[in-house]
Amino acid sequence: MRPLPSAVHIVTGVLLLNMLVAVMDLPAWVYSILFAAVPFLMIWLAWTVLRDRSVPMRDLQDGDEWGYQDRSDIAPVKD
Repeated sequence: MRPLPSAVHIVTGVLLLNMLVAVMDLPAWVYSILFAAVPFLMIWLAWTVLRDRSVPMRDLQDGDEWGYQDRSDIAPVKD
């Protein structure tokens, strides 16, 4: 299994930290920083995952639009 991008680890860690901070009695600025950072972290995570080219994908042939690349038993219907 290939290693996950670092964005996955960082965002998961920040979200776990966010849950931990929620049960602690900390100053309001800590909550504000975490709340403000999460949208940017989610966009970074989505961007990193969508731009990941480590899994090679083949081009679809004619009529393969409804087929699955990883399952040979589910194939598109040929006319």
